[in-house]
Amino acid sequence: MENNDEKQEKTFDFRNKNEESVKKIASAMKNRERFKIITDDPDFKPLAHDKRSAMTWLTVAGLVATTTGGALVATTTTLVGGTLISIGTGALFLAFIDPEPMSKLGLLVGGSFATILGGGGIALLGSLGTLSLASLSASGTLGVITTILVTRSHYKSVMRKNNETGLFEWTLEPK
Repeated sequence: MENNDEKQEKTFDFRNKNEESVKKIASAMKNRERFKIITDDPDFKPLAHDKRSAMTWLTVAGLVATTTGGALVATTTTLVGGTLISIGTGALFLAFIDPEPMSKLGLLVGGSFATILGGGGIALLGSLGTLSLASLSASGTLGVITTILVTRSHYKSVMRKNNETGLFEWTLEPK
């Protein structure tokens, strides 16, 4: 029985952008299946909560801006987010300096917080170098990445280096 399972074990290549692999991994995790990830990055840990591993997941999913144009988009996004934070903070400050009319104070404070939080989210996306949230939603990749983030806590992993290929093989299986 074990030999049959090993023959059917899914293997995914993480050396290049591969959106389809990420979708299939999400599906395998939903179905609590065992699978392997092949990578040339010795520091990638598929179940870790570090920036490098997160960036690897996002890169393979095709969500990281890797071109000069992408860097410009990331910088612009960060600046727009910072500007929104500044505007929201200024509005919040003004709301308490001159709260007239008093009936609108709650609306102004709430709007200020929404602007600050929205700007923070936009700045965070820009600092990660990711593409816009709209493109994430349109491609369905946001749901895929969310599925992986939620279900990976139910997995354990083991890494081995394949001396013949020099690649690192991560085997992930349900706990």
